[in-house]
Amino acid sequence: MKNGELKNGVVIGHTSQGNELQATLVRLTRYIAVFEIYSPALVLRTSEVFADLQIVLRERTIYSGRAVVRSIINAGSTVVCEVTLSEEAWIDVEFAAGMVSDGGLGNEFKEFIQEWQKLYQVLPEFKVVIADMQSFLSSLRLWMDQVELGIRSAPSGDRFDLEKEVAEKLRGSVVPIICELFERFEEVSKKVEEEFRPAHRMFGKRQLHPLLLSSPFVYRTFSKPLGYAGDYEMVNMMFRDPYEGGSLFAKMVNAYALQLPPIIAHQNRITYLCDKLISETWRASRQGKSLRVFNLGCGPAHEIQRYLAEGTLCDRTEFVLADFNEETMLHTTQKLSDLKN
Repeated sequence: MKNGELKNGVVIGHTSQGNELQATLVRLTRYIAVFEIYSPALVLRTSEVFADLQIVLRERTIYSGRAVVRSIINAGSTVVCEVTLSEEAWIDVEFAAGMVSDGGLGNEFKEFIQEWQKLYQVLPEFKVVIADMQSFLSSLRLWMDQVELGIRSAPSGDRFDLEKEVAEKLRGSVVPIICELFERFEEVSKKVEEEFRPAHRMFGKRQLHPLLLSSPFVYRTFSKPLGYAGDYEMVNMMFRDPYEGGSLFAKMVNAYALQLPPIIAHQNRITYLCDKLISETWRASRQGKSLRVFNLGCGPAHEIQRYLAEGTLCDRTEFVLADFNEETMLHTTQKLSDLKN
């Protein structure tokens, strides 16, 4: 869409913290929107979710729904924000009976065709790898649904243990295949030029999300119910049983997601921090002192949970925790209080 057509275009909504957003539209495509914010008091974060973003152009709401902050540039008196848009949130047609006679419906269809033809921008090899992933995951879900039917025929008391045993045995064979498919996906994705990535991203989401979002962890990382990535419950999921989900297939996708390098890195980070807390407490104790720790952006504070659960040194340590999210602080306070008592 040309910049001249965006004159008087506005963006309205609410941040994840409930603050009202009013901005001026600068650039708009099917996949992204760029707008200027003139309120310096409004604080945004990359990956933050607007649950109710509306784009109004020529007094008509053309978009209403979810948007995710992709980048933020502070330009002094203004903040320039770029968000990614959801395909299903577009309001493409507002039908009225008069549109049949005055040609309005025909114009709406032409715009639809123009948007549909943009799928030709998707590289053929990208379409192939997405098709392979969709085919394998769909077939895997069907096969696992049949296995699950067999599990349901077992005595009710044995079903949970049997399902977990099956999931653990299948994981060693299934997860490497999913990893291989995603490695191929990453290789092909590197060939996509920047300007065409939104179309490729939308194509991949359309084909794979109905399958991948069955995983509780994948769903939460995508939906961001608290409005930002890495919330306390996402972190909790990294330390729980990986076989969470409403079906055997969902459990397997969940197990795949929880063995990815960033998750393993965070798990290792908690081990490192816990060991560091213990060694620093001993160091302070030998000097006849107590250890004071300030944890900024604490989240669920798993390193402190583990420290309190494993050690006998907690009486020699004072913790001060801070997080911007009230729900997180309530959760963490309760967890740590239960461990201390």
